[in-house]
Amino acid sequence: MKNDEPRINIPLSDFCSSHLCGEWYREIPSHLALIVEQLSKNRQSYHIQWYDEEGKELHLPVLWLYNRWIESVEKYVKLKAEGEARRIAKFIYDANVKMLLAHIVKTMELDVDKAREVANNWMNNPNKIKSVGLKLKEKVEEV
Repeated sequence: MKNDEPRINIPLSDFCSSHLCGEWYREIPSHLALIVEQLSKNRQSYHIQWYDEEGKELHLPVLWLYNRWIESVEKYVKLKAEGEARRIAKFIYDANVKMLLAHIVKTMELDVDKAREVANNWMNNPNKIKSVGLKLKEKVEEV
C-alpha cells in the first residue's frame, strides 16, 4: 500500500462481514489475516485458520465466523472418530470371520467359498459360535 493512498477506519465486524460475503468462511490474503487475528484476539467473533485439520499449512489463511469454526472442528473430530470406530469394527469382524473360516474349513471340510458364506452367517448367530466352542474377538488387542 502506498503511503499517500486514502485510508478508511471501519469496525472489525464490518470488515469481516464484507470479506465473508454472507458465508461462514472464506480465504483471505495473509496480510489481512494477520491484522484480523491481532484485532480479534481474545474475542470469540472471528477465527483465522492457518492450518488444515491434519496440520498442513494452508495456501491462504481462512477467515471464519468463530462459532461456525468451532462447529466445523467438532464435526471433523466426530466424523474422524466415527470413521476410526467403523474401521476397527471391520478389522475385528474380518478377524473373526477368518477365525471361523479356518475352523469351518478344518472341521466341516468345505471349500473356502462355501466356508466363508457359512462363517458370515454364523457371525449373526453367536449361539452357533459358542456351540462349537469358539469365542469371538471383541477388542483389537485380542486379534
